[in-house]
Amino acid sequence: LAPNDGKPSRPPPRLIDNLLTTFQSSVIRALWFDIAMVTSVAVILLVYNHGLDDGILKAWALDQDFFNPETVEGFFATAPHAKLPLAPFTLSSSALGLLLVFRTNGAFQRFFEARALWGSLINYSRNMVRQGAMHLTNARDLEELTLRTIAFARALKLHLRYEDNKEDVGRREFEALLGKEEADKLLASKHRPCQAITDLTSLLRSTDMPAYAVPAFDRTLEQFSNQLGACERIFKTPLPLIYTRHTARFLSIWCLMLPFCLYNELKGSIVLVPVVAAISAFMLGIEELGVQIAEPFSVLPLENMCDGIQASLTQMCKAGAVDAQVGWKDRYATSDPYSFDVTAAGKGNVGLSGELTQGQRVAIRPDVESKGMAPTYVGGADD
Repeated sequence: LAPNDGKPSRPPPRLIDNLLTTFQSSVIRALWFDIAMVTSVAVILLVYNHGLDDGILKAWALDQDFFNPETVEGFFATAPHAKLPLAPFTLSSSALGLLLVFRTNGAFQRFFEARALWGSLINYSRNMVRQGAMHLTNARDLEELTLRTIAFARALKLHLRYEDNKEDVGRREFEALLGKEEADKLLASKHRPCQAITDLTSLLRSTDMPAYAVPAFDRTLEQFSNQLGACERIFKTPLPLIYTRHTARFLSIWCLMLPFCLYNELKGSIVLVPVVAAISAFMLGIEELGVQIAEPFSVLPLENMCDGIQASLTQMCKAGAVDAQVGWKDRYATSDPYSFDVTAAGKGNVGLSGELTQGQRVAIRPDVESKGMAPTYVGGADD
């Protein structure tokens, strides 16, 4: 990267911008209730301790008819302040920090692997259409291959999501790609990505691709299946519940007790409220980051990735369709590095049967049976 390449992601007033957009953060919006609870504990703590010191609580209790005055006097004579020493929190902070780090790292590994898998899926999708443009001689087959490959990506996205409206979204996408009949068939299947791979396999089997191209297509289909299995492994194997629950409980108790240990440190100041709110937001935010990215397929922009796959594959299909309409005979009849002209008549001594006459063209093509290159006659002098 050049020095200026990162500038768009680093606006000059970063500090001000980060502070001004704090309440727009999805993490803060998800945690507003938890932060409000911790802040409420700090407010109640201040009211109680100051009311105890100033006698306000005692005077209020004595004014109430349902309180026994002797009981009120006895309680407030020995009533303790609501505060805790700082030492327990100092000792427990390192353990809590380790739990949060492990939690976040584990979640990020899942996120990174999921993104890498979809990056590979994009590449394999392009390879599938590229191979089709190279080996399929029917433009309609290439177009169908492109649509089926896009459908597989969208079926996988649908398979990895929890949205309530995903069925409606999937129906619109599949009908736009495959038509209503094929969309109904795909949506009715129990495992849609597997059905999409099966449809791709059936399509390739029905084409006129040369025999030597079959292994290449088969390897790409195998990679589709591998990517599907790896995504399902992440999707169906969440982080251990006992680990996430223990971390969440530890953090919840730590945050709720935080105002009690900071009361003495801040000398009972009203500053306790914003300080507790800020610290709890940051600590709970770290845990919330792990919660969100632990389900990477809900965070990753899979819609944009599918749109990108569709755009690139459609472009490749349009470019390859013209060449796909040209048969093998005409394709190899043009000048290319693998063809040579017969300069003299005679018997073929390179594996060709029959007589060769001057002006004929021979193309060297891969031969599956001999696992090498076999010369093949493709046309006469007039071709």
